[in-house]
Amino acid sequence: MRRSIALVGSLLLLLAATPAVQAQPGESVEDYIARTGEILAWSADLVNESESVTARRVLTEAQGLHQQSIQHQHGGRPRLALTASRRARSAAQHAAQLAREARGHEERARVRLDRYREFHDQLLDRAREANDQLAMRFIDESEQQAIRARDQFRQGNFEMSLNLLAPAEGLLARAARVLFAGGGASRLERELARAETLIERAEAAEGAQPDLVQSAREALARAHQLAAEGQIVRALQSSRLAVRLAAQAAAAAGETLDADAVTTQIARWDERQADVAEAVAASGSREAAQILARARHHREQSQRLVTANELEPALRQIKAAFDLLNEASELAR
Repeated sequence: MRRSIALVGSLLLLLAATPAVQAQPGESVEDYIARTGEILAWSADLVNESESVTARRVLTEAQGLHQQSIQHQHGGRPRLALTASRRARSAAQHAAQLAREARGHEERARVRLDRYREFHDQLLDRAREANDQLAMRFIDESEQQAIRARDQFRQGNFEMSLNLLAPAEGLLARAARVLFAGGGASRLERELARAETLIERAEAAEGAQPDLVQSAREALARAHQLAAEGQIVRALQSSRLAVRLAAQAAAAAGETLDADAVTTQIARWDERQADVAEAVAASGSREAAQILARARHHREQSQRLVTANELEPALRQIKAAFDLLNEASELAR
């Protein structure tokens, strides 16, 4: 009697569980598995676009479960086939979700890696010019961390890339604080003035995009606010964002860099250099004389690049020459 009751109980439990593993009303197991295959194909497209390693692993598991479901179906085991197909579908949907998240992480990581590279190169040039060994050490440590972040990005581990990039950015900020200590305020003022000039030029250009100009203005206002709070590094970053936006606005208006524009900047440097050279000689400052020599080197590099029609690098060189000229002038006071 007890065995009969137990048997009946088991049958009732089996009947109660049956709907949970069946397809939808009117849908055969074969149709359910076919739809799972379609979901797998859709998920595979997302995963391939994202290049996410984790999403690819989950997708591979889903594809294996899908093959199991097909084997069970052909072997006359519909319940096992449906169970495997359900698991395959769930894994495929999970892989798609991971892929979508990875694409969001991918874009964030790409933008931050690009910004890191730009800021790194600017600080490295300044550290070399100043021969600042402490700043160079921070920059080198930062770059080692950034290399790991870039490796993870190339492997598709975008979230890990972001995690590794954070300390690299922190080390770069420490280098910036070392380089801009003391003379940082005056250098920042020059950066802000340059951004203001470029924005005014974009505003005056016919056909410039108003939204880009407005964004440049907002970035510059933010830079001024950060400068007032003593946050030099963040102020510099915001100032350079303003410069990039102003340049984009000017480019939208059809303005392009030409050799005459760079040559004009070189001529302006030459005029100012004559006065600074006299002040440096009168001051007897060896440090000012060394900085002036480096400024002259950048000026010659700019002229050489103009002759070779490499205008963007030429403009960067003459801007560096102006920065050093102003620094030599301050030391000669």
